[in-house]
Amino acid sequence: MLISGRTSSGKTTLANVLASFIPE
Repeated sequence: MLISGRTSSGKTTLANVLASFIPE
């Protein structure tokens, strides 16, 4: 995940994952 975090796409993906774990 750290490697993917380097790119903007990685950050977006990480945000989506967090959103999945924490639904509004």
